[in-house]
Formats: sequence, structure tokens, C-alpha cells
Amino acid sequence: MNGYTKPIENPHTEWAHRLVRARQVLQRQQVAEVLNSPSITRFISVRHPISRMISAYNNKFDYGRVHVPSRGLGGTSQFIKYIMEMEGTEFHEDQPVMVTFRQFINLILYQKTKGLKKINNHWRPQYHLCYACSVPYDYIIKQETFDEDLQYLTDKLNITEVKVSLKSNSFAKSNKTYEDHFRDIPKDLIKKILNFYRLDFLLFGYKVPKFFKNLLSPQR
Repeated sequence: MNGYTKPIENPHTEWAHRLVRARQVLQRQQVAEVLNSPSITRFISVRHPISRMISAYNNKFDYGRVHVPSRGLGGTSQFIKYIMEMEGTEFHEDQPVMVTFRQFINLILYQKTKGLKKINNHWRPQYHLCYACSVPYDYIIKQETFDEDLQYLTDKLNITEVKVSLKSNSFAKSNKTYEDHFRDIPKDLIKKILNFYRLDFLLFGYKVPKFFKNLLSPQR
């Protein structure tokens, strides 16, 4: 993007993807060479696995509200079809539907049986999305400390063109806690979803929230 002057108002458009995604402009071999070059600084941006999963649910299924699949929400129809398939229910795109958080967890675990590549990017484990086990990353930036981490990285690399303090979550519509989301989820499902994100916890230094430890600890 060096020298590109036109404002990028929406980075999610296809043309913006072609600018910022190396795989869109480089051949596979070129990407591999860049990722392993000693002159390149590599960093990965991650988020707490459970917080990220809850955010994906809220975004794709409208915070658990009733909605009509054919009317948007990021193309949720395909995901609802999966759920209807699991539950043996007939699916209609124009029929109002509400996807519960429990159904969402079952959807993730169902997609897992099809292979990691079949799992939607919004809730696929981050280590698999960014090849954390094969790319020699130099830094890990966490969303929870994004401003501080980005400031450290730009200072370290003497980069002045990047604006820090850009993180924004002004569109959040829910103040629900982990307890609110998982209160009615069976323990066996909680164990499965924690295990599903196990490598994200381990590789990126995240801790399992105390709520889950208390919930799953043997009762005395």
C-alpha cells in the first residue's frame, strides 16, 4: 500500500482486500518467501477465544434475536441451514428464526467434524487461520491491549505513519458476561468448546476465565 493515497473507508470491500491481503497480489511461493524472510517483521493480531466466539455469535445471529435469514446479517442462511440439518428441521429463508447460543456452539462442533477448513473464519481457531505453528511471528498483538501493543510495535520499528488508538467497538449492543451466555449451557458442551479452542489459549497466552474453572471443578 506504499504510496496509495485514496482513503479506504471500508476495509471489508473486495477491492480493499486486494490491497491489503498479500495472498491477493502475490503468488503462493512469493508469500512463503516473504513470511520467512529475515528482513521482514511478522506479527499476529489475536483475541481471547471465548470473547471472539461470542462476538461472532452476536454479529452473525443478531444477539440471539428473531430475524429473517433472507434479509441480511452477513449471509446467515448457510449457517442456519447447518443448524436445521443437525436438528432435522425444514429450513425456509423467509421464515423468522432465532438461533440460540447453544445452537451456535453445536454448529461449531458440527462444522469441526467436517474438518477445520470447513469452519467459518469468524469462529475457526486463530492458530489455524494465521498458521501460527509454521510462520515465525516476532510479535503477538492482543485486542485486549491493542493500543499499547501497537504503540510498542511502532516505537520498536520506528514507524510514524501508523495512527495508534484506532481500535473502536462503538457498535457493541450487548453487555452480557460469560456467565450470561453460558449459564444454561450443559457442562459437556462447555468442555468441548474449551477444548476446541485449546491451542488458541496455549499459543497466545490466554487464560480460561475463572467462571469456567469454578463451573467445571469437581463438587466437594
